[in-house]
Amino acid sequence: MSYEKSSLWQRPLRGLESYVLEVGRKRDGLVACRGISVAKPIALRGAGVGNEIIPWAKALIAARELRMHPAPPLWLLNRYGLAREFGISRVRMAGMAAATAFLPRIVVSEEMFRSTSAWDYGAAIRILSSQGVFPRSPFCLVNEGMWGGYLAIRSTRDLLLHKVLASPGVLERLGALGIPSPSTMTVAVHVRRGDFLGGAPRPGQFNRALPMDWYKSAMLSLAQSSPAVPLRFIVVSDSPTKDLSSDIPGHEVLHISRDRKSVV
Repeated sequence: MSYEKSSLWQRPLRGLESYVLEVGRKRDGLVACRGISVAKPIALRGAGVGNEIIPWAKALIAARELRMHPAPPLWLLNRYGLAREFGISRVRMAGMAAATAFLPRIVVSEEMFRSTSAWDYGAAIRILSSQGVFPRSPFCLVNEGMWGGYLAIRSTRDLLLHKVLASPGVLERLGALGIPSPSTMTVAVHVRRGDFLGGAPRPGQFNRALPMDWYKSAMLSLAQSSPAVPLRFIVVSDSPTKDLSSDIPGHEVLHISRDRKSVV
C-alpha cells in the first residue's frame, strides 16, 4: 500500500474524540484503525530533527502497515523547539498523549526488529504482524530509537521531505534566505563542532569533528567543478567558520550560527 493510496493519509486527524471513536470501528468495509502509532523522543529533552526524524518515520511506516493513526511527534519538551518549527500545537500533542494513555502499549525494540532479519522497517513490521506480535484490538504502538538508521526508513523519504518543506518554520527561513533562487545553486554545509570537538578522527571513528580544511576542500571542489553555475554556500555551525570563505572566490558564502548570520 502506498502513502498516496491509503485513506489514512488523506483523512485529517480531527482531535481527541476522533481517535477514541474511530479506533477499531469498521469503515467502508475495512477496519478503519487498529490503534495509534507514536514516535518516542530520542531523549527527555529531545534531539535535533536529523535524529528525531528516524522514530517519527518509523511511526509513520508502522501506521501504514498496520492501518493505525499516525500520531504527531510528542515534542513538548524538545530543546530545539521542533514542535513550533513544524506547526504542531501543544493542544494537539496533549490530546494525543491523553488518547493513548488508556491503550495497551507495545514497544518495537531493536531486538524485535533484528529478529526479522529485515533491513526495511515496514518489512519488519509486516513480519512481526504475521507472527501475531500485535493484537487485533486497539493498542498504542511505540516506535523508538535510531537503530536501523536511514536505510530502514527509506520508504518515507518523499513523505518526510514534503512535511519538512511544508512546515511553518522551514518555510519562514527559506523565504528569509531567498531559497530557492533562480540565479544560483544553493549548497548547504553543516560544520558540526560543539560536542564533536576533539582530535581529528582516525579511520573507523565516528562522531568526531572533521578538520576545517576538509570542508574548505569540498567547497572548493564543488566550485571548480561547476564554473558556469554561480554557487551560494550556506554554512551552518555552532562555532566560527569565517575562514571557510577565504578560498572560494566569486561565490557567496553565508555563515549562520545559532544567533547570528553574516555574508561574505
